Amino acid sequence: MERWRRARISVAYGTSEGLFKSLVAPVAPRLEALCLKVRQHDLAPITPFQGHMAPLLQELDIQGVLIEWGRKDQFRNLRVLNISTYYNPRPLLQELIRFLPTLPNLENFGFEGDFQPAEGDGAAFHHHIVLPHLKHLSIQTKASVGAVDLSSRLRAPACQNITLRGDLMRGDVSDALVRAVGHFIPIICSKGTQRQPFRIIADRSSGDLWTPNVWFSFSADSLGVEIAHWMLDKLPNKETEITLDASLSGSSAMQLVSMLSAESPPNVTSLNISMADDGGSSLIQYLSSPLSTVGELGRWPLPHLTNLVLSCHFHCLDSLLHMLRARAGASGGTDATLPAPLKNLEIVGYEAGLTGGEHARPEIEELMQKNGGSCSMYS
Repeated sequence: MERWRRARISVAYGTSEGLFKSLVAPVAPRLEALCLKVRQHDLAPITPFQGHMAPLLQELDIQGVLIEWGRKDQFRNLRVLNISTYYNPRPLLQELIRFLPTLPNLENFGFEGDFQPAEGDGAAFHHHIVLPHLKHLSIQTKASVGAVDLSSRLRAPACQNITLRGDLMRGDVSDALVRAVGHFIPIICSKGTQRQPFRIIADRSSGDLWTPNVWFSFSADSLGVEIAHWMLDKLPNKETEITLDASLSGSSAMQLVSMLSAESPPNVTSLNISMADDGGSSLIQYLSSPLSTVGELGRWPLPHLTNLVLSCHFHCLDSLLHMLRARAGASGGTDATLPAPLKNLEIVGYEAGLTGGEHARPEIEELMQKNGGSCSMYS
């Protein structure tokens, strides 16, 4: 290994433990990239290079092997670290918390698997992990507590790509997200631009947030609506334009959109609803009138909406025409609660003669043109 620049060592079932340890024992003054892959569950932890420094090592990929880290500066030049634990015992969370701060040049960190629960309450366990050059972070665990516990301690002001995946218990979404990524929100928002909107993508099990410079993704089974709503609610700049893509059923789409119509709704200017199992009829009806409050009509839902893309598989054109007329009739004033004119309308999944309400199509197109917008329908 003394002359190697790149090495990949793979251990299958039945491989001698002594042979494996001998392969990773020598010093490696020229090594730039190392991958260790183990599929043997009873393998004892190893200490690469006998604890000596690997001065040129920049990439380390560890799959299924427990590492006993040596001296603090052993991997100080490391830029890429990927750890997978699915083939072997889980590492202690404290070990990572103590090890990561020794990697000041780390730019890419990925963890896939699970941790052993935290033990004790040592001072090191509660310190923040400052990684000033980290740009890409991915933590994927079976239990979300691992992803949340580790992410909550990271401080990475240069981070551009954040992916967290793990099971969350319903009812704990907001608290877990605040702990895991609340400290990333200022970073995400500070890298937005005035010219390009944020884009939030929601499906049944995940939520993604895209800005021109940052991608943030959080996944939890069946909680995509709650995650997307948290993202929208926590954006501090309410002037930021938002494009919302929701691959949700009709009831879930309604649930998400209705969550956005609080006293200070986010500036959602574009809405793309696909996979609506009711053909979008519940959403269209919801957008057709102001929200009722006690004794008076409230603000219109999504008052900043100017672009709408909607799956329409059933008899939706009549109700869509009613919605367009209602919003067009209410727009034009200076009141922020009034809806903006819809400028772009796309109907996806439309089939002439099968969708119903065929007579409404020319009226919809005429109304959109009258308001200075455009309309397209396609299968």
